[in-house]
Amino acid sequence: MRRHLDLALSGDRAVACAAAHRSMLEMPSVKPSIKPSSKPVRQPLFMEDLLQASPMTTTKGLPVSGQADNPAGSAPDTKIDCILQETKALGRRLEGRESNISAITAETKPICMNIVGFQNCVTDLEHCISVVVDCLNTLPERDQELIFFRSKVIDLEDRGRRDNVHFFGFSERTEGSVIKVFLKTILPACTGLTSEPPLGLQRAHRMGPLWKDSSSRPHSYHCLLSDPRAG
Repeated sequence: MRRHLDLALSGDRAVACAAAHRSMLEMPSVKPSIKPSSKPVRQPLFMEDLLQASPMTTTKGLPVSGQADNPAGSAPDTKIDCILQETKALGRRLEGRESNISAITAETKPICMNIVGFQNCVTDLEHCISVVVDCLNTLPERDQELIFFRSKVIDLEDRGRRDNVHFFGFSERTEGSVIKVFLKTILPACTGLTSEPPLGLQRAHRMGPLWKDSSSRPHSYHCLLSDPRAG
């Protein structure tokens, strides 16, 4: 047979093919013998069998066709849609809560400012109360001082009235050059009183202007006696 193939490659193609055909016919027929094998024979798989046995999947492991992976229907898709709807509903609720929180914050801001103002007022009132309490603690002492000084004023007013003496009915120019000496001389004679020590005059002055038209016109004098207890 190899010889005939060489002729087919080197000679005429038709002759070679005829010779090869005759040689094939002249070869004795041999019946094939099948020996049993312990290994299972793998049957050939067709495309339909491959598609039914293993459906095509994507790189992420998800089936390309929902019918091959989910023969019962679209239940997972329905669950995903429900989850998405619930998520959107929660988002809308959260937006409503945020708007409510913003409104509450805007309403409570003036209240917080008023509370701060009230705290400042309370602090001022506490300070005022402390001052009033301190004053009340010193009030009895101030009352005693007031009573003492009031008595002193009354005594001084009384002494002032007693120490002022007015002399009336003197003629013009009878006092001389020094009024204090004149009044000090006539005072015991006018009053008829004597004192130990003798009365002194702090000051003396004429009452009214000097009359030039008549020297006999009466006028008066005013003098302030000295307190003998003053030394």
